[in-house]
Amino acid sequence: MARQRTRLGAAWAACASAAAVLAGASASAGAAMPSDVGAAQAEPAVVRDFVTDPYHPIDLRRAAVDQYGPGAEVVLEGDHLYSWAASVGGDRRVLDLARAVRTQYGPTHQLATTGVHAFDWAAVELEAAAPAVLPVMLVSSDHLFDIDGVRDGLARFESVLATVAAWYEVHVGARYRMLQPLVVRTDRDAASWARISRDTTEEGLRYELLAEAIDAYRSELGDPPDQLRVVISIHTGDGSDDWYGAAARPPFAVAPPRATSVWCPASGVPGPECANAAYAIGHELGHTFGLGHPCEDGLAPDPECRGSIMETTEPPGATLLEPEVAHLLGTGFFDRDG
Repeated sequence: MARQRTRLGAAWAACASAAAVLAGASASAGAAMPSDVGAAQAEPAVVRDFVTDPYHPIDLRRAAVDQYGPGAEVVLEGDHLYSWAASVGGDRRVLDLARAVRTQYGPTHQLATTGVHAFDWAAVELEAAAPAVLPVMLVSSDHLFDIDGVRDGLARFESVLATVAAWYEVHVGARYRMLQPLVVRTDRDAASWARISRDTTEEGLRYELLAEAIDAYRSELGDPPDQLRVVISIHTGDGSDDWYGAAARPPFAVAPPRATSVWCPASGVPGPECANAAYAIGHELGHTFGLGHPCEDGLAPDPECRGSIMETTEPPGATLLEPEVAHLLGTGFFDRDG
């Protein structure tokens, strides 16, 4: 294709329409539960284009029996992730879900969550998911037990992710495979994450948010497999004013808390906060795909190069240059038929 700076303008409507398909509600699709425990409490499945193939249910009744013998039962004592237990002769026992995943699926799977509701546990096979983009929402320690708040943060994060995915599809002419977001608990409270975000404006602390977010991910999920790109943001309640610190260290792209605090519209032109959050993710994700800064790299003359999302132009006006598109199509992440 000829080098051009395709502006979304009218094309943004198509982009936003694709975002609407991806976004959906944030009810979990990867939960684990015994068939007759709390069935009435389980939320209905939501059909959407976030990929859930690598996420599998955990048989909690089997886990109780495996860990405590044939007389053990599984009980649900609340709505939160940590409300499951085993009951042995009326005594409550800890149910080891990581062990249950290893027993039921083997070493290729690991324990993960798609929310903080009791039914949000899943056995995840990330190696089989690649090549793909894995969104991860870290949750501050003081919001971990706010089930509705975390669900709302996930929905907002998904709206931004959907907007970014749709923007890339418009400009690359192909889609990347995006997994259902995972949720990871952290030991830092909201104020601490906000401070780290703000501190990245100081000399010597530019990449502090990136480093802390990667450490939080690795503490729960380890190192991601090859051909998996991980997009991380942090849920801190209302973090819409915390927009500093976006950065990338492949395979990780990190966006500040704003990305889980603002809504991107399903149609129409995004507002400035949505555009900024989409830019943070879109730009840093580009780095994980191997893109640099086109003006520095001499991919096009100034000012043409400055229209790229890999410089400082935000969606919907941001573009991709011909060499950037060619590079992305050669990464193995983008599928014209997907």
